[in-house]
Amino acid sequence: MSHTPAALCIGVCNVDVIAHVDDSFLERHSLDKGTTTVLSSDALLNLMGYLNRPFYLPGGCAANTACGLGLEDVDTTFCGMIGTDFYGDIFRNGFKSYNVAYHPVTDVKKHTSLCITLITPDKERSFVLATDMASWFLPENTLPDRDTTRPLIVYIETNMFRMTAGTDKPSMVHAVLDKYAADDARIILNLVDTEVTGHHRDLITALMGDRLAFIVGNHEEMKVLFNADTIEAMESAALASGQSCVITMGDRGVTLIHKDAISRIPSVVHLKPADIVDTVGAGDQFSAGFIAGLVEGMDLEACCAQGMQHATEILRQPGARPLAA
Repeated sequence: MSHTPAALCIGVCNVDVIAHVDDSFLERHSLDKGTTTVLSSDALLNLMGYLNRPFYLPGGCAANTACGLGLEDVDTTFCGMIGTDFYGDIFRNGFKSYNVAYHPVTDVKKHTSLCITLITPDKERSFVLATDMASWFLPENTLPDRDTTRPLIVYIETNMFRMTAGTDKPSMVHAVLDKYAADDARIILNLVDTEVTGHHRDLITALMGDRLAFIVGNHEEMKVLFNADTIEAMESAALASGQSCVITMGDRGVTLIHKDAISRIPSVVHLKPADIVDTVGAGDQFSAGFIAGLVEGMDLEACCAQGMQHATEILRQPGARPLAA
């Protein structure tokens, strides 16, 4: 029996459509800045016609994290559904250089999910997606069986609360929790953004305590989750919840709430604005560094520090995945 955990990442199979726009573009198309706007697939495809020279990258929060883990030699599997189209090929092929096991579930009737990522001059990210594309219909019975001879870390994203078509449970988050719950399995939930977090706050809150090993998110997402106006109020509410939380604070470091205590891990690297290419994937790669630390048996503060190192590295390059050899 191996004592080294394997990692299973489950989430949305997006192909990111990345474009640089100005603020007036967001205003003209009634898009929310710094968060996620949900459109129909027809409206999303229509919006793509207004983008100036976008480029395409395989993405998705959990998939990006899986790639970061693969480069750390963590035994990593990804699970998610794509279509049988051109974009599905982009997504599938995106794992080849990252040592991630991916045996795609496919839907022949739906387009592979796209996520338009709009980057404004202040380097803020605004997302546009459609929940009637393939990713959102992942069937519960396609979740992979685990290897029971070794511990498991399962990493999921709050987008999965929107996945309800493929399960008779409230969402695919609940299906994952029911399938993989075990003494030697830790399930980590990533807060994708403030809009998704706010929309599903009640469902997330109901799972706090003993079902989720950690909730990971930035301080704005955590403020929304705990319905708090200030960081201090958010920290107090998180502490009172009994839920272990890993809260990224930008260049202020990380706040770790665990076992009735608050720890503050300072950032050791401070980038100048000119050094930041874009902020896409910073949270995903923080999670990869953090989880890799758990696999390596590091203490939690060291896991947070390694997460910050990974996040800093991705800020220096375009895209959400680290460069693979």
